[in-house]
Amino acid sequence: QEHAHDNVMFGVEDTSAINFGYKLNALSVHLFRSSIPSDRVTPYYALTATHGLYEISVSSHDVQEDMYYLSVLCGPTGANFRVRIREFSGEFLGAGNSIDGQLCPGNWAYHKFSLDTQQVASTPHVRVTFSGFHEHVYVLVHDGEAPLHLVNPFFLISPDDQLSTLTSCNVVADHHYFVGVKGYLECLDYTATITYLSDADFDSGKCEEEEAVEISAYVGLHALEVDQFSKFTASA
Repeated sequence: QEHAHDNVMFGVEDTSAINFGYKLNALSVHLFRSSIPSDRVTPYYALTATHGLYEISVSSHDVQEDMYYLSVLCGPTGANFRVRIREFSGEFLGAGNSIDGQLCPGNWAYHKFSLDTQQVASTPHVRVTFSGFHEHVYVLVHDGEAPLHLVNPFFLISPDDQLSTLTSCNVVADHHYFVGVKGYLECLDYTATITYLSDADFDSGKCEEEEAVEISAYVGLHALEVDQFSKFTASA
């Protein structure tokens, strides 16, 4: 199950921009699963670039064992480009484990964790620390399944914080918890680190969770027509 817990970032770099300067709309990039429909409609696409790079992120929940087609549509001037695909782990492997991630507006990434009975007996609380990001991002923890929508309590982390935490008190042994990360306005990189805690690790002597801010802001997705494609296969 090579890709079973991975989040995937599909990127297309406009290499023409190196010599002729960056153009926000020189290309558009579109991702299809299984086949390319005749109407060329897909919820996964990138219309503008950041420093010549068009990126589409797909969460571990949405990646399936299937054939993927990454389609590139050139603008009126034409362009040279190259494709890169990166995978980011969707599962914490234990206390102190750090995961690097990439994410685009409106898209999700998920990172799963689970504690056994012995771990819960000594360190029943979990803290995930986020760092290294330059853009606002939504985060939340959900028990049992990956959250597909922003449900309370969730948090909007500011890049001004630079180091933000998400604490879950009294986790249940052998349950699967999903840390959901949702993009806001720009594609971004981040690092998530997991720590197991006991009551003694808190100044108050008991576990305390951060106070959630209730916000409802969503980034919409639209559909466009495409042409020309390359293939990517994900295997579970």
